[in-house]
Parts: sequence; C-alpha cells; structure tokens
Amino acid sequence: MTNMNETCPICGEGKLHETNKIRIASYKDQTDEVPLYFSVCDVCESETANSKQTRQNKRAFNAFKKRVEGLLSGEEIKELREYYGISQKEAALIFGGGEVAFSKYENDDVLQSEPMDTLLRAAIRFPLMVEDRAVEKGVVLKQRPIWVDKGTRGTKPIIHSFGGQNEANEAYYHPFKGNSCEAEYDNTEIIGLSA
Repeated sequence: MTNMNETCPICGEGKLHETNKIRIASYKDQTDEVPLYFSVCDVCESETANSKQTRQNKRAFNAFKKRVEGLLSGEEIKELREYYGISQKEAALIFGGGEVAFSKYENDDVLQSEPMDTLLRAAIRFPLMVEDRAVEKGVVLKQRPIWVDKGTRGTKPIIHSFGGQNEANEAYYHPFKGNSCEAEYDNTEIIGLSA
C-alpha cells in the first residue's frame, strides 16, 4: 500500500510507502509472529510509523497478549455481542465497563480484565444470566436462546424459550461453535435462536 501524500518527516524530500512485515514478539516467555506496520521513505529509506500504523501495531501485540493470557480474542467478544444482537453500548450496560469498553475489547485496543473475561465466558454458557441482566438494564436482546427439554425415557421433547416455566440453565448453545453443549446431568439442550 502506498501513501503518496505523506512526505518523509526525516529527510523532508521523499514520499512514504506503507508496508508491513512479520516480527517475532515475546511476552511472558512466549513468542509468536506478529505483524508490524510502518512506512518507508523512497529517498532516504527511513522507516517510520504514523498514528494509524502505531494503533495497528498495538492491536496486533494486544491480540498476541490475549492469546498468551488465555483471554477471549477481540473477534470472539464481537461474536458474543452479535450473538445476542446488542450494540457495544448495550453490552457495556449488561456486562459493565464504560460506554466504549466493548469497542476497545473488540478492536484489541486493550485487554479485558480476567474478571470481565470470566463474565463473558459465563455469558456463553449461561444465556439466561445475560437475559436477566438485560432485563434489569432495560436492554432488549435481539436474539434469545431456545432450549428443548429432551424428556426422559422416550417422552416427546418440549420446546421452551428462556423465561418459560422450566428455566434450565445447565445446557447452552455455544455462539462461536454453533453446537449444542450439554451439562453432564442435564436433560436440556439449546436448539436455536428466537428473535
């Protein structure tokens, strides 16, 4: 990618050309390949990074740190939020954090705290918790999980929406994997979404 509008701040004569390369990054005794974004002057060959490239580099390194820390990635947090059909501001109301917290988490501008990560993981496993919290905060979930009571000993399955008469919460629909996941001793499974 070339940005012919920017003059080199080092020599003042050349034009900057955007590029990137892979660098080896280290964090907590772990290493991985992380992209590095910068520009090169076509006259003096100096390398420099503008504010956009600096932000890209920070996000790439934060994504690496999240992997090392075992935190949800920005993309996974975005998928969780979109699974429930809520805005970033609504997610902050439900889960906590400032109005722009989820924008920062999703773009890897910052690492979410371990307690926030734990809460978001619980939101994957226990959608009723999210629905209850949304009601408390006046947020309408655009998608609501539906679960089925598989019954016992050959009885016919009964389909429920969360908030129904039997609010089993041990089974869940994993929004990232799209599969039904069951607790060991549970007779329910999530089968889809309700608008």
